[in-house]
Amino acid sequence: MRRGGILRELIFLDIETYPCSDEVWKEFLAIRGVKGDETAEDLAVLQGRTSLTGLARIASIGVAHGINNEAVAWTTEAQTEISLIDTFRDWLIEQVGRRSLHWVGWNIREFDAPFLAQRSLVLDRPRLALALTGGLWNPKPWEVPILDLMEAWPSPNAEKYGKNGAARGHRRQSEVCRRLGLPVQTGALGADMAQCIENGDWASVISHQLEDIRDLQRIYTRIRGAL
Repeated sequence: MRRGGILRELIFLDIETYPCSDEVWKEFLAIRGVKGDETAEDLAVLQGRTSLTGLARIASIGVAHGINNEAVAWTTEAQTEISLIDTFRDWLIEQVGRRSLHWVGWNIREFDAPFLAQRSLVLDRPRLALALTGGLWNPKPWEVPILDLMEAWPSPNAEKYGKNGAARGHRRQSEVCRRLGLPVQTGALGADMAQCIENGDWASVISHQLEDIRDLQRIYTRIRGAL
């Protein structure tokens, strides 16, 4: 993919996260405090929701280099979070070396890239964080190495037009695949990942991640002429 005269290597990326550890949650509650009417069940639900916050941890990473290469995925089933990040970093170096990158994903700009960059900083991997963000010193648009296919997909404003449901879901990855006539995933989906991770069903996590990356490759291939 070429932007601003620079030929960039496409890296399709998808991550899954899970709630913070009990230790981190206790530290957080010690600062936040517990409201008088909050039960243990309420707090457990809140901890579960940290899978989408800065307190979350990375459970798995799925990637592919370019539109024709097979996707790969790794999980924390058999390694620590920092080892998972290092595995991903080593793969990235092997695949592209020092060549310029262009990350591609679904909601990657709002979630996958910044969250993975944040965890990389927390775990003392600043160069990977830099690769994910392109640096924040007022980069020019063509220097920001992220293509978010969700943003690229033309869709009406769901908040404005979605009261009757007509516009809702237009930017779900599975719905876009359906509308483009591409294969639609079956089996465990994104909404099932938290339960799969909690149950230790890592096979389903990996299967879903690989399918997510294949979806991204197919969607990109179909719409790249409009990008």
